[in-house]
Amino acid sequence: TVEVGYRIVRGPEVFIDRIEVTGNTKTLDKVVRREMELEEQGKFSGTHLRRSQERIQRTGFFQDVNITTRKADREDRLDVLVDVREGNTGTFSAGAGISSGSEFLFNVSLSEINLFGHGQRLLLQADIGTIRRNLTLGLTEPYLFDTQITAGIDVFNWELEFDEFTRGGT
Repeated sequence: TVEVGYRIVRGPEVFIDRIEVTGNTKTLDKVVRREMELEEQGKFSGTHLRRSQERIQRTGFFQDVNITTRKADREDRLDVLVDVREGNTGTFSAGAGISSGSEFLFNVSLSEINLFGHGQRLLLQADIGTIRRNLTLGLTEPYLFDTQITAGIDVFNWELEFDEFTRGGT
């Protein structure tokens, strides 16, 4: 029979001195920092560190996210180092087709999920065919006025031509 005992001693609280973001050539520091669950001069938490890394990765802006810590000048302080590697955030697609209902149809789509490094999403889409036309422009701001409010606007113009009349909308 073996008896094992554990003694757990809580250490001193550790606070974050600085958060340094590196590797972001396009994305603004502010965009990375707003996904962090840790803040400068706040308490350190391993759980919040892990969730911060997951949140930054989930944005889709980066190929790789690595968060580490190092000791700061004082013993109860840590620096958090966020190293990111930018990924491709834009897409372009084009297509053409033929159908019995619409005859010829051409499609072009352009999207960017990190517009000018601000984390905004832009979508431009055009469907043009023999009897129909659909144009769409959409912009989404995920953190309106640096709050948890997401706002977006979509502008569209479409037209569908039937044999006897034309139907459209804006």
